[in-house]
Amino acid sequence: MLQILRDGTKSNLMRAFLMVLVVGFGMWGIGDIFRSSASDEDAITVGDVTISAQEVAVYFDQTRRFYYPNLNNNEAISIGLMDQIIAEMAERALFDAEASRLGITVTRDMAKDAIRRNPMFLNDAGQFDPLLFRDILASRGMTETDLVASIAYSERRNQIIAAIASGADYSPALAKSMAQWLAQKRQISYAELIINPDNIADPNDSALASWYSENASTFDAPAIRSVTAAVLSPDNFINEINVSDEDINKTYEERKDALSVPERRNFYQVVFAESALANAAYDRINTGEDFIAVANDLLGDSADDITFTNIARDDLPEDLADIVFAATQDQLTMPAETPFGIYLFMVTDISPAEVPQLADIKTVLADEIRTETAINMVYDRLQLFEAAQEAGATLEEAASQAGAEVLVIPALTKTGRDSDGQWQEGISSSTAFRSTAWQQDIGVPSMLITDENNTFFALRVDSETDTRSRDLDEVREAAIGAWKRQQAISQTRQTAEAIIAASQYEKAIADLGVELVLSTEFLQNGSGLDHEAASLIASASFAINTGDRTIVETGADKIIVLKIDAVIDGDEEAIALRTEQMLAEFTSHIAADSEAAIASGLQSIHSVNANPNAAIRLLIGSTN
Repeated sequence: MLQILRDGTKSNLMRAFLMVLVVGFGMWGIGDIFRSSASDEDAITVGDVTISAQEVAVYFDQTRRFYYPNLNNNEAISIGLMDQIIAEMAERALFDAEASRLGITVTRDMAKDAIRRNPMFLNDAGQFDPLLFRDILASRGMTETDLVASIAYSERRNQIIAAIASGADYSPALAKSMAQWLAQKRQISYAELIINPDNIADPNDSALASWYSENASTFDAPAIRSVTAAVLSPDNFINEINVSDEDINKTYEERKDALSVPERRNFYQVVFAESALANAAYDRINTGEDFIAVANDLLGDSADDITFTNIARDDLPEDLADIVFAATQDQLTMPAETPFGIYLFMVTDISPAEVPQLADIKTVLADEIRTETAINMVYDRLQLFEAAQEAGATLEEAASQAGAEVLVIPALTKTGRDSDGQWQEGISSSTAFRSTAWQQDIGVPSMLITDENNTFFALRVDSETDTRSRDLDEVREAAIGAWKRQQAISQTRQTAEAIIAASQYEKAIADLGVELVLSTEFLQNGSGLDHEAASLIASASFAINTGDRTIVETGADKIIVLKIDAVIDGDEEAIALRTEQMLAEFTSHIAADSEAAIASGLQSIHSVNANPNAAIRLLIGSTN
């Protein structure tokens, strides 16, 4: 299926091609491709290639069920899903027609090899994972035959695109030059100069007053509001709740199935397109031939291709699950015909369901019951609180009737701090609470507002104090601290500049009694450098040359001085690999820019006709 191909293909080229479809069909004009086809039985005709209304309808319904399970077919059509399906399938027919014209073919082995290389089906070790492959197919309602057909189409399309866009190459020399630059490393010697305001003497009154007059606005008192809040939270009630053994036993029985590990099975599966072939396989296996050998003989499938392991009933479509989970171990099932092919199964191993013992999960169940009960109490108390408010009760009175906690917050800034600049704790730290507190009119209680974790609050702003300037005496200690820090930064910066200008870099650092650190080699992004300011140091280091020195201000409590000791060229093997990667990336970008022209050009060769109404007539009336 095209949607599976679209989801599964991970290359930049194929991702970019989806955009081309939008551009290409836009250039052709959606009205142009939705012309009536010659036959009501064919929904899409491109040259000699046709796609039936039934195939379009089946693909539409599969896509709708997977992406829009809450919409029926009529609703999905109304939001444009049929237009998307017709566009995708017309694109397939267009490239199939061109492949036929050019004589391009893709064998089953080529398609299966492409599947094994598809990143969607690889495990963490980069190897093809049959179980992952089967899971993805099952989740999409697909068979391997369907996917092989889609991959074969993808390979044919790739060949067409590659043939037309093969000249869109990026300069290897430029790619290598950029790769060399990215692979280059630096090695430095550096020292950290600590900014220590404690080493600065307090300013005299005159100096402090003069400085404060220029910086007074940074000490303005923020606007604050005093707030009274009623809070309903599960935490208010959870300690009051006693859970009996009877409650735990009842919950265990109710949830036993959900807590259980379901039965899982291992089995072989093959899918045939024709009944005659499926029946022949059944007869051969039923008379004693090996399942794997027959699958390999008739379909070319390997053991990995047909083996499913550790599969639960819910992992399979319902019709297939009924067959697999009704079979006994080593039983060969009768050929089962489905819309996607004719299936044969043989169950090779059965792992029974595992039911947890009550004693093992009793504490967990008790905690869950207690939490759920507390949440239910919150929602019950909400009704009491709202009823009290509607009856004219004050915030405090409504809280008392509902058993809510009452909090008095004397000072709350817009940023969630108190009047001393300290962060507030509890509900005051909530963004929703702060926002409500600064939007609510003074003296008017808010309605109950939901916060996270099933917590609700209502609040009343009791008063507000505007932003105001502060006299030096109000903030003297803070002002002295800020003045000393500013002086410490200035002095440390002067020391750093003196080191940079010194004739003997290492001696200047040693004279200060500061450690000179020799770094490891590192890249432009700081990789390889063990320092919290690695990215800042790397950025400064790659802006200068061997022997140069510079200063890095970290914005924290230190200033760093450094000297470039060595510029190290990257490893040739790494450069070659990076060059190849960059060429692939650049070429794919160039190819993407060319694909709109490819789509337009193919449309000029093959006439595209679509009749979505033929498929729509098969779908109307379906609501599930």
